[in-house]
Amino acid sequence: MNVIRENIYIEGYPYGKILREFQNGLGAEKYLTTHHERDKETGLDYRGARYYDADVARFLSLDPHASNYVNWSPYAYVADNPIRNIDPTGKDVIVLSAPEGASGFGHAAVLVGNDKDGWKLYSKNGTTENGGFSGPSNVHSESGVYYESLQSFANSSANFYEETGEVKYTGAFRITSDKETDAKMRKTAAAVVKSDYNLLKSSCIDVCTKTLISGGFDGGGGNNVPNTRVKKIIKNNDGTDVSGKIVPSEEAVSFNKAEAKRKNEIEESGELNMNNVNKTTEKSVVKGTTGFNY
Repeated sequence: MNVIRENIYIEGYPYGKILREFQNGLGAEKYLTTHHERDKETGLDYRGARYYDADVARFLSLDPHASNYVNWSPYAYVADNPIRNIDPTGKDVIVLSAPEGASGFGHAAVLVGNDKDGWKLYSKNGTTENGGFSGPSNVHSESGVYYESLQSFANSSANFYEETGEVKYTGAFRITSDKETDAKMRKTAAAVVKSDYNLLKSSCIDVCTKTLISGGFDGGGGNNVPNTRVKKIIKNNDGTDVSGKIVPSEEAVSFNKAEAKRKNEIEESGELNMNNVNKTTEKSVVKGTTGFNY
């Protein structure tokens, strides 16, 4: 844990214990791990539901959801893995960006949840109507698809382009929320994904914008280009770049590339077979031996 602000530099352990600090007469820094206030008298962090002691890396009271995690101590912090996991307030939203999507204009989606209870993906992926400009949202829409962890999402097929097997999402920006706001954002995200697709009014980036607005955050509205609007979202909201947490494993990359190659070969083989069938049918029609009625 490092905290760097104007006239303040603090180094600490992953669990939040301070190793050394340098400050310029402004008094002790209150907001340390995951932006929670540290009480100067007790040295404890208030995390919403419980108090946390960074010196021993433990909460001081039982986890209210301990019955769901019987393999972990009810006093443990983020499953004893602070390098990979954080638990700011219990609920967050992550804006996902795929800069290479849509011919370089970009694609975007949102994950809503937390490291402990899992994440739900909301992504609006287009329409087959009117040349893809507007129509029912019927191209592999993802609404509330559950993932146990960010890594399980990173390794899933949702994080790869079906045609090539290449990694889709390379950007992830995490904004801290709370339980009530999370519920509002999930409801909004599901409604936007379900609504008709429109390239200018209701596309993938509008899932992000409307979801954030419903949670009281800046939606980065204005420009319809996903890559441009994602940059505004990052600029206008307090959050954390967690792109490193959605990097898929080498095994997942190899599998998805192999799967894409296999599907492409099947499609090519099917097209060749269909061409042969068409040629055979044409010859049969000429000879008058076909069983089809024309």
